[in-house]
Amino acid sequence: MLIKIPSPLKGYINLGDGIVLIASWILPLPYGLIAAGLGSALADLFSGYVVYAPATFIIKALMAVVAYSCYALFVKKSEIHGIKSIQRNTFGVRDDPRIFSL
Repeated sequence: MLIKIPSPLKGYINLGDGIVLIASWILPLPYGLIAAGLGSALADLFSGYVVYAPATFIIKALMAVVAYSCYALFVKKSEIHGIKSIQRNTFGVRDDPRIFSL
């Protein structure tokens, strides 16, 4: 790990945690879960923390499930409250009938 940020739980937060969250938001649930757990476990294996690899796989997979669930809940609530057009405008997609919307 190149950059380690100390955590109050006597651990570290690193850029891999951000990748875990991005994978869980972009990929469908089973793929995001596997990518998060396997990638983090492999990072532990290659860093010499072989003992922690199984626990890391489970923890990061659960982290991906929670992140995906929160994201799905947010998207569902935003569609109910009409925030979908705000999200589209944020990402550069305008509500123009000449443009195919996503």
